Amino acid sequence: MHRRALPVVVLPAFVALLSSPAAAQSPSWTEPFDPVRIADDVYYVGSAGLSSFLFTSSDGHILVDPTVDENVPGILESVRSLGFDPADIRVVLVTHAHWDHVGGLASLLAATGAELRVSEADAPFVEAGTDFGFASDGYAAATVDALVADGETVRVGDAALTAVLTPGHTPGCTSWRGTMRVAGVERPFVLVCSLSVLDLYDLAGDDATYAGQADDFCRSLTRLEALEADVFLSNHGGFFGLAGKAERVRAGEAEAFVDPEGLPAFLVNARRAIDEARVGQGLAACG
Repeated sequence: MHRRALPVVVLPAFVALLSSPAAAQSPSWTEPFDPVRIADDVYYVGSAGLSSFLFTSSDGHILVDPTVDENVPGILESVRSLGFDPADIRVVLVTHAHWDHVGGLASLLAATGAELRVSEADAPFVEAGTDFGFASDGYAAATVDALVADGETVRVGDAALTAVLTPGHTPGCTSWRGTMRVAGVERPFVLVCSLSVLDLYDLAGDDATYAGQADDFCRSLTRLEALEADVFLSNHGGFFGLAGKAERVRAGEAEAFVDPEGLPAFLVNARRAIDEARVGQGLAACG
């Protein structure tokens, strides 16, 4: 299924107000990380610092965020090491159109033959191979096969993720929610798209990075604060305590990723950082 081309602070585990993602690249972003089971049918297959998630089913799989191109061979090897065939990845989803999360799309799609689904607001950046909000060297463009609407559920067999549009970091930043079975028990999860306010973003005035960005950050916070999650995930491992939880899983604790306080704690920090950024640019806190 193919469409026509589209037109063209601060807390160590959460948000740094950065000049650009490229300037902030950490060695952990390309550091290998052994895959780990999050839930009965959900796995972490990313690097130490950049998240990729595999949602599996007997009818095929969904992968969220291929990260940077350099990480794609490791992602594919992690999928194989878990006993799955990368060719069974039917759909690739993304959180947002910054190179550190979508730079590997073209390579991953070529290796798997999967369908790519992206929010309408971020799809033009993916199809142009450009980053939202800052100049960079870009990445290999990828064809978007279908747009994802707010509240839409993407399914492959029993694997299902529902889109929650949480714009701000990019105009089409997409969080994902649903349920996953952990040790046989259904648990609600939320996979949060970044809420970071980059210091090159203009939130106010005629030169705003995009119209309504400042208010989008506030609305996205409110939306996420209304959700409940026994399992909290995000697109950087440090945001949700990946290393420690993975170590506990490898020690035999199947429910290590069950953390009902994780999302609320993350959002408290997010609200503080966003409010500081708004006030610093002459705007009121989100309230």
